Amino acid sequence: MTGYPRRTVQRWIARYNQAGIKGLIDKPQTGRPTKLSVDKQEQFCNQVDAGPSDAKATLYGKDIQRILEKDFGVVYTLDGVYKLGHRLGYSCLKPRPRHEKADPQLQEAFKRTLQESWKQSPKSMRTNT
Repeated sequence: MTGYPRRTVQRWIARYNQAGIKGLIDKPQTGRPTKLSVDKQEQFCNQVDAGPSDAKATLYGKDIQRILEKDFGVVYTLDGVYKLGHRLGYSCLKPRPRHEKADPQLQEAFKRTLQESWKQSPKSMRTNT
């Protein structure tokens, strides 16, 4: 009925029976501290925002991994680099490439005419055999 596993509800009941409503309040969980300290995170963000120092147009995960190791003295796995970036508000998305001869106005016109011609197909009927 609740959408939660039975064991979770049992734990809630046990906590309530032991400590009342206060027992249902979640306790803070500290977790593992980040390798890159909070004061260095701002410096790291400034460096990433400045972009690559060489002729490259974007920074890749390996590049950021090298920056973290060389400039900040912390070693992250590639997965850790992406998680750090996500935690700091960065995205690893990049725009889809566009063909050099593509005409955006012609593409929009095509989409409009195509949508008008789409019709919902009738639902198939199941037969009991």
